[in-house]
Amino acid sequence: MFRIYIKEYGKSNKKVIFFLTAWTSTIAQHWVISKLLQFNGYHVITYSYDNSILSPNVQDTVKNCFVVKNQILKQIESLKNQGINTFYILGESMGALLGLMIANSSKDISKIVLNTVGGDLAETVWSWDKAKPWFKNDIIKQGIKLQELKKIWKDISPINNIDNLQVKKILMYISKKDNIIQYESQALTLFNALEQRNYKVKLVTNNYLHHVFTVAYNLLRPRLYLTFINQ
Repeated sequence: MFRIYIKEYGKSNKKVIFFLTAWTSTIAQHWVISKLLQFNGYHVITYSYDNSILSPNVQDTVKNCFVVKNQILKQIESLKNQGINTFYILGESMGALLGLMIANSSKDISKIVLNTVGGDLAETVWSWDKAKPWFKNDIIKQGIKLQELKKIWKDISPINNIDNLQVKKILMYISKKDNIIQYESQALTLFNALEQRNYKVKLVTNNYLHHVFTVAYNLLRPRLYLTFINQ
């Protein structure tokens, strides 16, 4: 059974940040950042999930992503009933994908931090010949080709979850050396799609680090994203 893990910090604070962690990450690995956000005046709701949030069982990947999305949308409605009306998202990697799904469906999210994400999830995993070859190979063994996978994952791919972000502010981190999310074909494609819609998006580019190090490096330099959120 797919499980979601949640820990809340600073419940008495009136501004809520949903902190959505990366694939295979844990809440315990993010407690320092969660506490930092709390000390800056936020009610932080940190999410992690079973690794099956993204797996070669491609239909389950879609189902599990929607489980997370719908749970957070319900949580937003519950918090609104308690008088809370300020909501932000800080998503890293897989969490950024989920963050776009949520923000695209909720008028209540006003700011989104996307810590490394690409446009098309299927295209992203299809490029994993060196980084995670087993993942793509397990999909191929099922007789699923790229074009079919793109159709199956259409509703969860970031490029298809950006139609309703007009009044939101977006901070996006990408890396030219990302070995998981290709820079030009995935990261930059998503940024360009956001810009073409005239959204309020700020881009921060790293020139040197691979994926995991980029995600961590961005989190460990909080001044930029705290300034963005606080403004």
